[in-house]
Amino acid sequence: MKKTSSERYEVMLFFFISIRLEDLYERAERKARELKMTHELLDEWKQRGDELLYSMIPQSIAESLRSGREPVETCKVGVLKVFSREKK
Repeated sequence: MKKTSSERYEVMLFFFISIRLEDLYERAERKARELKMTHELLDEWKQRGDELLYSMIPQSIAESLRSGREPVETCKVGVLKVFSREKK
């Protein structure tokens, strides 16, 4: 049985489409690996930033600021009144 030209065209078209799909799949796999590495680096730098921040201010205050509290609200100020008795 001899293949017609349209059948040969369909076989070649399928072959080229499958090559293209394979290429796109490999690119997507490569991009996924790159994104995973970037995400790991981001986590590492975030952790380093947190460690630096916590070395400067208490962790509870840093987390309050991250949650959206105003900086002034995180400050606790106490007033100490000292009365002196002078001898007259």
